[in-house]
Amino acid sequence: MTTQSFDQMETTQTSSVVPKNLLCALTYLLGGLSGFLALHLKPYAEDREIRYHAWLSILFSGVWFIGSFFVNLFVGSLSYSIPGTEIGTASTGSIFLISTVHFAISLIGFLAWLRLMLAAYNRERFNLPVLSDMAARLADTYPGGVM
Repeated sequence: MTTQSFDQMETTQTSSVVPKNLLCALTYLLGGLSGFLALHLKPYAEDREIRYHAWLSILFSGVWFIGSFFVNLFVGSLSYSIPGTEIGTASTGSIFLISTVHFAISLIGFLAWLRLMLAAYNRERFNLPVLSDMAARLADTYPGGVM
């Protein structure tokens, strides 16, 4: 994961009272919802840098949500038991281990979310292995936002 500056990239000037770096950081605030809003509000959807961060916010939030869902499903299935049988019974140690892994995944996701907001505020491009390339392609594919 590396960072690169947006200064070399072509961007349009957004006419707004709010500084552009703050707008980019705000695309991450509510996850995919704030990214979605940025792609649909006209003055912001026309700026490539804001579109990039909006798409990255949507993609990152989706991956984080789906990953958390499956980890929660796995943890829930371990703690569920059928009365009178051994099916679904898990030891306290295995539940503790899975819960610790779940906490670690949640913490890593939260820290990555904060790092993405900080990079956007500093007008840097924080590269996530697959998602950054997808966000860049989507930002270029829909130059006026999503219609």
